[in-house]
Amino acid sequence: MNRNLKQSAEGLPTLDWARSYLSRGFSIIPVTRGTKRPALSSWKEFQERRATDEEIRAWFGNGSRNGIGIVTGVISGIAVVDLDGPEAVEFAKAHGFPPTPLVKTGKGYHAYYRYSAGVRNFQKRDDLPGIDLRGDGGYVVAPPSVHASGNRYQWVEGKGLDDLPLAELPSMILAQRPQDKTPLRDLYKGVLKGSRNGSLTRLVGSWVADGVPVDECLRMAQLWNSQNEPPDDIGNVERTVRSIFEKHHSKTVSGLVRLDSVQPEKVQWLWHSYIPLGKITLIDGDPGNGKSLFAIDLIARVTKGLPMPDGSTGASGGAVILALEDGLADTIVPRLEAAGGDKSQVAALQGIADAKGNLRLPTISDIDHIARACDEVQARLLVIDPLMAYMGDVNSWKDQDIRQGLAPLVRMAEEKNDAVLVIRHLNKSSASHSVYRGGGSIGFIGLARMGFLIAKDPDNEDKRIVAGIKCNLAPLPPSLTYVIENHDGVPKIAWGGACNHTADALLAAPQTPEERSAFDEAKDFLLETLSAGSVNANEVLRQAKRAGISGRTLMRAKKALAVRSEKPEFGGGWVWRLSAEECQESPKDANKYIWHSSANLASFAESGPQKDNKSEVINVLEVKE
Repeated sequence: MNRNLKQSAEGLPTLDWARSYLSRGFSIIPVTRGTKRPALSSWKEFQERRATDEEIRAWFGNGSRNGIGIVTGVISGIAVVDLDGPEAVEFAKAHGFPPTPLVKTGKGYHAYYRYSAGVRNFQKRDDLPGIDLRGDGGYVVAPPSVHASGNRYQWVEGKGLDDLPLAELPSMILAQRPQDKTPLRDLYKGVLKGSRNGSLTRLVGSWVADGVPVDECLRMAQLWNSQNEPPDDIGNVERTVRSIFEKHHSKTVSGLVRLDSVQPEKVQWLWHSYIPLGKITLIDGDPGNGKSLFAIDLIARVTKGLPMPDGSTGASGGAVILALEDGLADTIVPRLEAAGGDKSQVAALQGIADAKGNLRLPTISDIDHIARACDEVQARLLVIDPLMAYMGDVNSWKDQDIRQGLAPLVRMAEEKNDAVLVIRHLNKSSASHSVYRGGGSIGFIGLARMGFLIAKDPDNEDKRIVAGIKCNLAPLPPSLTYVIENHDGVPKIAWGGACNHTADALLAAPQTPEERSAFDEAKDFLLETLSAGSVNANEVLRQAKRAGISGRTLMRAKKALAVRSEKPEFGGGWVWRLSAEECQESPKDANKYIWHSSANLASFAESGPQKDNKSEVINVLEVKE
């Protein structure tokens, strides 16, 4: 098919664009929407062969949002000159670059030329300001792909592939090295517009090679720039210096990054202080406590741009879910509808097809497929529920295996700036410290940047509490309460306020009626014994023993009441005393232990009008290997 490429990007499906390029002899690859990154684990084979129509359909059919990449060089018979900004465009006009098919990019243009034997990629040659070349070993993103800015790559009107023949590459592009290279010492005097970027590149390269630190490079570059006619934008100068500095040191020692080349960044949040973007957050809890329902509630808020449970503004976008324990039709979709979510923004990765077309369960090692699923709905949130079901061959009890196995997931979260929420069941351990209670190795909670426990409220069995286990990126946020309501036969979360229960205290709480009775008795004992002030710790233990309260139950009550252990003077003994919050309270008044925020801790019903999504169907991705 040889369709006319002057049609608008919206008027021709991406699949037809890809086939049109293929019909012209171009080699095509998919790129991730909004990026220049190939949507393949490796694209090198397509420098030697063109994709089949079956591959083209898999990459660009069925509503795919992939962009199109055209492999340059001998395979496609083209070389593309990247005019990266106004300075490069002015240079090309001034030096008479011949007319040729032209694509509008984010900041400049891609000029398509006829391939010349042996032409390979280069970047930022000092005699070609702002100009890159893509030949053998390269590729370019092509229309109608979406640029990172949100705009589309587009053929310039009257300069498409059907309007102009491919011109020969300009002779100065083909030159192996510049013929009129200005001596380095002369560049310090300043240069004219059109030579600033190339000259700065040479200067900074010489400084970095001499071991000059980045701060000094920036100072020298700013001084040099002040002598140019006219001076360049100071932001462009700083970006050039840092880019060259980072590239030099990455070549000096593989994987080594000099910290003085790193620009500090603020943590970004899906839900401020609770769920960070670009990181893994771990949710622990026993079955039946609403962990999966919590995840669905969060997905609903993200996909509809609704306030977070504490009333704060969160990130909005799509979501991907890997859920083994719950069915899509009878559980996940009804719950998402009840929570008010937008099903069109949610994809469930149910399986990956093998060579015979049989579906198998995805694992965390299938990171390319998971990444493509996230791209499909422009996800801001990925939920894996439960994590252990998707670990594959990774030994969940070996810390080293866990860190190596989850490393690709960590990198993907960081690269895409997506929040990853993984759900885990508790183990059967009697340990009361919450970091040790999740299933498998402690390496899971060690790797996660934020961790939370979901458990029943010991003072009210109808309530659930979300309490922090660890927070590497912010102070420990308040514990929050919710109840699970019946919404036409479907469970739905209704959020309450904040409470003072900690994760450790929740895990120390008794489970059986007998334990609870003894636990309440121990709390009453401590409140009465310590009500008048501090008491020697040994005396408290003796009195408890006489009252028939076991040491283990007493310690649980001590933790639940936040009783403090102190040594008031040097050489003196330890004493126990009530915290300020408990001094005037009785354990019988359970409601007094919960403080309700007056703020917008609202259920979805109070968050504005809901879109009717009953006719929509959740997207289920079945990605072929």
